[in-house]
Amino acid sequence: MTNRQVYDFRNNFSLFNDLEGFDFVKKINLNLPLCEAYITALNATISESEEYKSTYGKELDLLKNEYGDRNEKGNLIMDKAGNFTISNRIVEFSEKLTALQTTYKKVFDIQENRVNQFNARLDDVADVKLFKIQESEVPKNIKSIQMKIVFGLIEFV
Repeated sequence: MTNRQVYDFRNNFSLFNDLEGFDFVKKINLNLPLCEAYITALNATISESEEYKSTYGKELDLLKNEYGDRNEKGNLIMDKAGNFTISNRIVEFSEKLTALQTTYKKVFDIQENRVNQFNARLDDVADVKLFKIQESEVPKNIKSIQMKIVFGLIEFV
């Protein structure tokens, strides 16, 4: 299994609620805490440094306090994607943002490098020992999306 498959397994665990077969369900449930612990350790490799959080906070403060659009109640307006909107003085905001990013370039580069290394590791073989599922234990009513998620755990005979 790759690291990406471990993430997919954990993130899609709820898709297995309707499956039958004691051995299959038991192994699925035994693997969940193992995946959780592994993912927690993996996520620690991309956690943001305090310096990055502080720097990103400056960008956010700039947006929220000086340039973000506000409604009649004074609340910041967000678009459908959950991003703050800026209608006025966007060029000025862009210039200040660029200046911040230039000043703290090293901090941003370090975080970007950490994220890139993490993303590259997603296709590496996972360094976690999970319970294997025998082909005969796979329920006959398994859906294709479920099969895709557990495929790396199945031992075919």
